[in-house]
Amino acid sequence: AREALCRLIGVPDADSERMIFTKNATEAINIVLLGIVQPGDTVVTSSLEHNAVMRPLRWLEKTRGAKILVIRCDGGGTPDRADLAAALARSPHLAVFAMASNVSGALLPWEELAHRFRKAGSLVCLDASQA
Repeated sequence: AREALCRLIGVPDADSERMIFTKNATEAINIVLLGIVQPGDTVVTSSLEHNAVMRPLRWLEKTRGAKILVIRCDGGGTPDRADLAAALARSPHLAVFAMASNVSGALLPWEELAHRFRKAGSLVCLDASQA
């Protein structure tokens, strides 16, 4: 199944052992966040995130001293430019964004965000559950 999924999404078969299956998106997000975020890391997210992202981030803030930066977004999913610039300037370890809001359906400019944070040296996690 891993190899078939890798072929479907264009991942080399050699990387199929890195593919995991989880029971739902919340479990997958927890595995990613708890596995990647280390003490003192800076993590960026948006104000439109699902609780499946926000709850573990707040837990990591409390237990590992992670610094969580939240970029404010308007109702249409557009990030606040000043918040975005400030977050990029911090060179965060991880940026985690939903592709679409579970509340409003607003689409975040996830491709632009992913590109800009990768360029800043950040890992990027996209939650495509609502997309």
